[in-house]
Amino acid sequence: MAHSSERLLSLELVHPWFYTQIAFLVPKPEGLDGDTSSFTFHHYHRIKLQSSSENESGYISCKITPIRLVIGSWCLLTLVLLNVYNGVLISYVTATHRQPALINSINDAAFDSNIRIIVNKGQGPDIVLSTATTGLYKVLGDKLRAYPMSRCNTTQQCVDLVKSLPAQHVYFSGVTALKASIKDDYQKTHQCKTTITAAETSNRAGGWGLAKKSPYLENFNRGTLELREIGLISQWEKQFEPNTKPCYSIDENKNDNNRPKNKTRQRLSLANLMGAFAVLAFGCFFSLLIFLAEMAFSHLKTISVLS
Repeated sequence: MAHSSERLLSLELVHPWFYTQIAFLVPKPEGLDGDTSSFTFHHYHRIKLQSSSENESGYISCKITPIRLVIGSWCLLTLVLLNVYNGVLISYVTATHRQPALINSINDAAFDSNIRIIVNKGQGPDIVLSTATTGLYKVLGDKLRAYPMSRCNTTQQCVDLVKSLPAQHVYFSGVTALKASIKDDYQKTHQCKTTITAAETSNRAGGWGLAKKSPYLENFNRGTLELREIGLISQWEKQFEPNTKPCYSIDENKNDNNRPKNKTRQRLSLANLMGAFAVLAFGCFFSLLIFLAEMAFSHLKTISVLS
């Protein structure tokens, strides 16, 4: 059972057997939010025409060298510009972007009127929220009492509510229990529909409870400390912890929490193509130097032949 001040009044709480974080189970954000619908038939038709025109060769009838150089430079510039712009545009449109989670913190769950909090009826999170008198937990407890479907009889009922549409339910429980629910749901559906977010930074203690003034309290405390000292409890935790791959990993959750919530997207502009223009300018400048060097060498060779 979870340790709490209310239970301490009526029970002797043994030294904590394990520690776990409290978090929320939320619908998994969609993997793609790129607006791929903007590429219609007309867009692909124009790209095809452009590709065909780029592959067509041409003939410049003018024999004046400066004019031929200017026309060739403009053709090269247009070719580089179109290809680079198409590459940046297609990469931007088809890029994979993770949409933000339904909530990112316990404050979102507490103060967002569109969020419905659900818990297992009669279990630790329900008791903690229902008996809280101050702070965020009291706000969460008020939301529990205001929503008639906030208490689930089974864990699967809570998971089904989280996956239901419109997405507005968040399941509040220990991280270990949430991982087990993700694993069970994936084994049943073979789909990743839920994830864990808004985990608390502190760990909640859990362990055994004995009757008041129990003579076995000292033995239980010593035995628990010895098991933890030799690392047996840690080994059991690693061995029996639910495997949530491929639906959830701790590293992925940390990366999602570090992303800015309201990050504004930048418009594509010429600034995105400055690298291509810099390479083009360097190439043109280098070609001009080679051309001038060849002209000078040709002029010197002509002078030497005439002399």
